[in-house]
Amino acid sequence: MALEAGAYSIYAEPGAEEWTFFVNPSYERWGIPIRPEVRETEIGSFTATPEAMDEMVETMRFRYEPDDDNAMGNIVLEWENTRVSFHLHPGG
Repeated sequence: MALEAGAYSIYAEPGAEEWTFFVNPSYERWGIPIRPEVRETEIGSFTATPEAMDEMVETMRFRYEPDDDNAMGNIVLEWENTRVSFHLHPGG
């Protein structure tokens, strides 16, 4: 999905086969309740496939992994034995 430059929140609905990530312009506070009025302001969504990891991750980790192909790279989320990542593309 293409986004204009700006600040956004991203939240996810995890599933066994895929996770759905939602993008929202509300970013000013942590832990925005996902109520119907919040869902109405979503800009869009995308999916990512979770991967099993051998390593146990006790504390949830988020990180950015740069890409050598002059692209923006990946956002990676790891927790327990699950890894989910999605790619960022410059210019949409």
